[in-house]
Amino acid sequence: MVLASAVRFRPVLLTAVTTVIGLAPMAMGMDIDFSRDSPIVFGSESGSFWKSMALAIMYGLSVATFLTLFMVPTLYSLIEDGRERLIRLLSKYISFENSNNIKAELKLN
Repeated sequence: MVLASAVRFRPVLLTAVTTVIGLAPMAMGMDIDFSRDSPIVFGSESGSFWKSMALAIMYGLSVATFLTLFMVPTLYSLIEDGRERLIRLLSKYISFENSNNIKAELKLN
């Protein structure tokens, strides 16, 4: 899982960052209309209509990217390391006749 995160890090991060940057003008309330004297206006009515949606998508995508790239692999590796430590701890205090079968069962679950 950690290796998969390292392999997919750059494509996922580039996609998320370009989407967030692309939504930034909408989140700032920017409106572009070439039929006016000044084509770019900040804070117009139509720009404020889309502002909350753009902010929600930007925030959600940023949090989801962080969770996907950092938290999930970290928690997964902690769980796997904890499982191996538990097996070693139990094998010290409890003698199992078929400790290989127990290790295989714990790895399957």
